[in-house]
Parts: sequence; C-alpha cells; structure tokens
Amino acid sequence: MPIDGLYSLAAVGIAGMSAIVLKLDQGRIEGNDSAGARYIGTYEADGTGYRLTLEITSPPNSFGVFGSSASETFRTNSDSIIVPASLFLERVPYTLPSYGITVIATRIPDTYANLAGKDGIRTLIGMLERAEAAWKNAARPM
Repeated sequence: MPIDGLYSLAAVGIAGMSAIVLKLDQGRIEGNDSAGARYIGTYEADGTGYRLTLEITSPPNSFGVFGSSASETFRTNSDSIIVPASLFLERVPYTLPSYGITVIATRIPDTYANLAGKDGIRTLIGMLERAEAAWKNAARPM
C-alpha cells in the first residue's frame, strides 16, 4: 500500500479547521498548514495502517485546531499516531482519538509540491495576494 505523494488535508477540531499540505516521500513527511505551522516527520507501515511520527512547529500568535491558545513564542508539539491506510488511499475521514480532530486527505498533483516545502508558507501567501488582487480588479465586491 504505497502512500507516497502530495496530499491536501482538512483538519477539523474544537478550535476550528485548518488546511494542511503534506508531502510523503519514502518514509519522510514535510508540510505546512494554513496557520503557518511546519510539519516534519516520518511514516512507516504499521499493520493495516501507518504510524506517523510528527513534529509540528507553530509560529507565535497562531491558532491551532487542537484548541490550544496562541503562544508568544514558537511552539513545537511531537507525537506518534497510527492512522488507517484508508485515510490516504480512499479519502475516508478519520478522527484522531487522542485529539478529537477529524482529518480527510486528498491526493493532489505533484505540481503543488512547493506548498509542502520550506517556502510553502511564502508560496501560499503569494497565491492569496494574487487572489486578493484579482478580486480587487474584478467588477464584483469581495
């Protein structure tokens, strides 16, 4: 069950939702989310699913779907979780038992891989700035 690829994940928790882009490549994970957090880690097959070992670093004054309050400094959380293969292979939503967060993963084209890399946050900001400019130039209100 190979799951290597680029994924967009929607995560919904007690504090709202987040959009995440993760690149899974030969056991390594890297990515970013819409709150500016960076994801670094590994994954390996574990029975009928996968064990993901992640380090999530959030910048100052950002929110998290975990319900934690914003911090004035960088905050790093590390954990190892097991998810079913169906999360990545069949787009079946999965609720992380320890967190009460439901995630759904969708494979996206590799042409968006830069969103998961170190410059992914800057790329996302650029996309949003271009969208904002397009709306300002359109004959419709935002």
